[in-house]
Amino acid sequence: MPLYVFRCAGGHDFEMLIPMSGDAPDCPACGESSRKLPTTFGYHSGAARPRKPQPTFNPTDVWREAFAGRPDRLRREVEFREKLARTGKRESDDIPSPDRNLTGGVVLG
Repeated sequence: MPLYVFRCAGGHDFEMLIPMSGDAPDCPACGESSRKLPTTFGYHSGAARPRKPQPTFNPTDVWREAFAGRPDRLRREVEFREKLARTGKRESDDIPSPDRNLTGGVVLG
C-alpha cells in the first residue's frame, strides 16, 4: 500500500497508508473531509549513506596552488599587485600584467 499525504478542509496535513483505489479518509484531527496532495517520488537503494562534507573554499590555498614551485611568477604577481595598489590602474603600458606575454596572449604555466 502506498503512503499518501492528505490535507483536510481545516488545514491539517496528515499521511496515511491506503490502497491506490481507496477514497480519501476523513481528517483524524478534526473529522473534516480531505484530499490528496501531490508529492514527489522517493527512491533510494540500500541504507542511507552519510553525505560527504563539501570542501570549504579557501583563497589562500588557491593562491598557494597557483604559484607552487614558481617563485619568479609569485614575485612578479606581488610586484604587479603592489603597483596596482599604489597607482589604482588596472592594466596599462607602464604596468603590464605578469600573466601576459608580449603578444598579449595569456601565458599558461
